[in-house]
Amino acid sequence: KGLMERSSLYQTAASALLISSAAVLIQQSSYTQWTTEVTFVLTWLTALILGSCHRDDLGCFLRFVASTQAILVGYQILTRTLPLELNIGYRLLILVALTGLCLLLAIGLKNRWYLFAFTGNFLLLLYGAVLIGYQQASSQFGATAMLTFSWSLGMLLFAMLISAHKAEWLPRRLIPKNWTA
Repeated sequence: KGLMERSSLYQTAASALLISSAAVLIQQSSYTQWTTEVTFVLTWLTALILGSCHRDDLGCFLRFVASTQAILVGYQILTRTLPLELNIGYRLLILVALTGLCLLLAIGLKNRWYLFAFTGNFLLLLYGAVLIGYQQASSQFGATAMLTFSWSLGMLLFAMLISAHKAEWLPRRLIPKNWTA
């Protein structure tokens, strides 16, 4: 019975040993440039699986770690920090799959951390779509025109926010009453 009570701790320790030995093996092979990425993804998958299987305090912590790492994995995929060269379309497709996985985990496990991970990856996905649109428009209209358009759009949104605040359309909890600029 004592082994079963702390099985999440033992499994996490065994997984940490396995991941560190895999990192040493990869470091000694010809794939040394992949060491960081492989250990990061293995750590994420371990936290994801063990956090989903165990319902104790360590399992709850592992679910939190896995959901946070899901956002970091999405960021790595989007910003090309992986040694693998993929074009932006394939990276966004992988990010869509990761975002869908986070949504499925949020619904299946009824866990709010995965809902936050879904939101974070969805925002990364929107950023990637805006990035593609900006790059295409910049190549068609020129960088100066797109910079001018971006500043104009930003100032328009800022002016709309000021007008909404003056018209008291924003919730009171968003901007405190005694806050002055």
